[in-house]
Amino acid sequence: MKVLHRDVKLANILIHFKDNDMQKVLNKAKWKEYKRTAPLIGRVEVVIADLGFAKEMKMDGDLTQTMCGTPVYMAPEILQGKAYDHKVDVWSLGTVFYEMLTGFTPFTGMNKQDLKNNIEVGNYRFPKSIKMSLEGLDFLNCCL
Repeated sequence: MKVLHRDVKLANILIHFKDNDMQKVLNKAKWKEYKRTAPLIGRVEVVIADLGFAKEMKMDGDLTQTMCGTPVYMAPEILQGKAYDHKVDVWSLGTVFYEMLTGFTPFTGMNKQDLKNNIEVGNYRFPKSIKMSLEGLDFLNCCL
């Protein structure tokens, strides 16, 4: 089954730290330190929520044209009213990845038209103060 989410954003990504020692939860300072230092592999569940805009695509090559989602996370083809496929979710994943690393979205604007223009141009800057591997930068660039 091929499903487009069409509204991938931080608010729709739920992270659950499972199998945690409840004693560490009782002391807030210790809990923060534990979350910061605990190994994540096998201890975290990630769920994408809010399937309100999701759409099942029946066949490979199917396209849709509905404009929906959150503008700062929308791929250029959605904002332009063009037909699109699953690649729009990959774009949104790139914006989420960027926001998780920097604290802000890669594209902004004073209004919707300004935001649309900035997304269409596609230029974004990665802060030099944040160190990231070449693989991470390649992943980001491939998504966006």
